[in-house]
Amino acid sequence: MEVSEKTFFSTHEDAGVEQLFKAFLSKGEAADAPFELGLEALEQLELSANTEEVLMSYFLEDIVFTSLYATFYETILVAVKQNPDAAARLIEEFAGDMEARERVIAIQAHHHVQYILNNGTCKGCAFCENHKDVNELLEPWINKEYDFFCGLYVGMKTIQFGMEQLLYEHVPANPALIRHLGHDNVLQLRQNIFDYAEKKFF
Repeated sequence: MEVSEKTFFSTHEDAGVEQLFKAFLSKGEAADAPFELGLEALEQLELSANTEEVLMSYFLEDIVFTSLYATFYETILVAVKQNPDAAARLIEEFAGDMEARERVIAIQAHHHVQYILNNGTCKGCAFCENHKDVNELLEPWINKEYDFFCGLYVGMKTIQFGMEQLLYEHVPANPALIRHLGHDNVLQLRQNIFDYAEKKFF
């Protein structure tokens, strides 16, 4: 489904968010556009699973992991806005910390996934107070709603690739974007990207 920028922003008129979203859209439908990369990730995941049950498990694990990762992107983007003179250094350090960051995310994601697999129960872990963040996945998981998880997977991967490109490509190429990276704007951008992917996918 084609989603025009004008139509999309008829309900999202904040100028800062619009500039960030224009950067997100700038690759059009090129192979490395975030949504196209999301579709490619879906195709690769489908090829790696030999049953729908296995694919659903992959969806769940990747969705939780990617959602947690997105919060790290939000944090670094806001930090760049707060420290524009140190933007290049912050971005470089963030890139250098990738392995350590992914280990931390993987641990938390594992506990969230176990919480969902146990139908919303946890005997006690270091992340109990954050399990509420994945409660919206419980009912669709119990009901094995394939379309829900498939669409959510593509949406979350599109957010991941969009945030990644914003940080590593668009901001360095166009530092004027930095002033738009406030917390509320970044959260709204994340929602706009998801809405865009959902409209395109379905």
